[in-house]
Amino acid sequence: MKKWIYPVIFLAGSYLLNNFVFAYDIKGIVYQPDGKPAFDVDVWLVHAIQGTEKTKADKEGNFVFSNYNFGEVSLIARDKGQRIGGISFVLMQDERDITISLIEGTKQRLKIYNPNLNPISGAYIRRLWITDKFCVPAEELAEQGYGWLRSNDEGEIILPGMPVNGFIRIVVSHVDYADTYLPFVPVNEKKSMDIILQRGTLIRGRVVKDGKGIKNASVIPLQKGANNQRFILPVKTDKEGLYRFHLDKGEYQIFAMHPDYPNTVPKEISITNITEEEMVIDFAFQNPLYLQGVVLLYDGSPCKLAKIAIHEENGVEDFVFTNEKGEYVLKSSSEKLKVKILPPPGYITEEIPEIPVDFKGEKRITMPVVRVKKLPEIQGKVMFSDGKEGDRVFIYSKNLELPYYAITDKDGKFQILLGITPDTNPVQFVAEHALRFVRNEFAVDMYNEIKPLNIVLNSYEPNQEKFVNKGYENRLLTLIDKPAPDIKCRTWFNYKGSQNPLREMEGNVILLLFWGGFDRTPQGRKHIEEMRALFDLYKGISDVQFLSIHDGTFDDDEIQNYIKEYGIEFPVGVDTDDATTFTQYTIAFVPQFVLIDKKGIIRYSDVEGRAVELIKVLRRL
Repeated sequence: MKKWIYPVIFLAGSYLLNNFVFAYDIKGIVYQPDGKPAFDVDVWLVHAIQGTEKTKADKEGNFVFSNYNFGEVSLIARDKGQRIGGISFVLMQDERDITISLIEGTKQRLKIYNPNLNPISGAYIRRLWITDKFCVPAEELAEQGYGWLRSNDEGEIILPGMPVNGFIRIVVSHVDYADTYLPFVPVNEKKSMDIILQRGTLIRGRVVKDGKGIKNASVIPLQKGANNQRFILPVKTDKEGLYRFHLDKGEYQIFAMHPDYPNTVPKEISITNITEEEMVIDFAFQNPLYLQGVVLLYDGSPCKLAKIAIHEENGVEDFVFTNEKGEYVLKSSSEKLKVKILPPPGYITEEIPEIPVDFKGEKRITMPVVRVKKLPEIQGKVMFSDGKEGDRVFIYSKNLELPYYAITDKDGKFQILLGITPDTNPVQFVAEHALRFVRNEFAVDMYNEIKPLNIVLNSYEPNQEKFVNKGYENRLLTLIDKPAPDIKCRTWFNYKGSQNPLREMEGNVILLLFWGGFDRTPQGRKHIEEMRALFDLYKGISDVQFLSIHDGTFDDDEIQNYIKEYGIEFPVGVDTDDATTFTQYTIAFVPQFVLIDKKGIIRYSDVEGRAVELIKVLRRL
């Protein structure tokens, strides 16, 4: 079963500036599984830019790393018994209370094969994610005493210390094959996971500056239109500036980056057939043009951690974050570009944040001061066409990657406070009544004064087509307009009914969600938040019920933690170990909505953005 997961990516890039002033200490304690301090434990720190460092915890389990800048960090601890623990995070301040707990793990065996199913020796793990808790950058750790995780002559890799009944994610690499990313590998000591590597086309070249090879430049392939299906790690150049890797079929953009230079112009390639021929792609860094400036809060104090992104005419993109003084410096290879200011959460720029820039022959220019203010609250009142207050109205954003939801109170009033600056303006909203076929749409310009809104609902005819969204993954064609299969779960949370809830809920419209707490993609979070909002919207409406089924490869305790983390109050069933319910509903991807009518017939699987409309359609049947 395929699951979309957005992994943490360790990239060398412009996270940091040459004059960046962030310098933080990281202190913590390593604990044994029984909660006692762990001593004589190796601890590694891997920083996205500054590299890898190793230390050893003292007899009280304490460790410390000093003078590290803002950026992505992984801390990995391992004792002599191969028990491991760790944490991954973005370093933004001094961290003095880090705790790492070693886990009582088990062995996970991997068998690596070529397309002819012959074992491959010399394959190795580049990245290893332990559940959703931390990333093990195995390639970086190998040279710092962690050891290579390589396949033997039989193609076997043994991973010690893996979480019992948990899952891992891995990137497997080999000098003669394309990297293979497995987003979900359930840990099972008794069962080996077979992995087939694909040959791929050899991509090689050299990265230079003024004809001289650049060491430790990152060459980054981005697959176009991949929808997160293939995860590709960057590769580093050697001391001569040389690099090589293999890519599978697809269309890609490839570019090089290094902290000292502007990113190179991306080059597009298309691989339609895997052949013995290689592609040679060289990159040359240009002398930088410097763009500098400062971002201030509305009271004149510095605004740190604002994201400053550029888009050059030649297609180059890059970004940095402001330092503790609100300052930033960006490097560009093009005289003409656009600069976009993205303030930290809770703030918005006083003016539209995209600014055109022309160096006009200058080598360094200073931008006007950018000021940010608190995000304004959107509030208003919803009414029916006869002037009565519109209570129980569902309000949701249409054009934001992560939608916002609100429900009007008994007086028709609502309030929405966006957490971050929207990536588009104006923000478009829909106001739709939970029970009546009335709605209206409205837009809010976030950069002008926002006055209280008055929204009048108008009647409409519902769209009852089965499929309206393009690129839909689970169409469930064989189940539409047929009786919903029984649900079989090993555990239930927020539900005390029978073991066959569909039969108990017959006579109600049922919105069913298949999900996984590990799925932290925008789509995954969007479905959870929409389900939470709809559950609140229909509280007290007796003929609308909600159910959800979580993937059964996780421990119940882990799923309960997800339920608490996401604030879920609707019923959650945990599928059986052999995925009985997921299989019966032909679920290949999560998340997935399924809408069942009052007679127990599956009517819709394409529910995204139209749940309220379709629930009302089924209520009146």
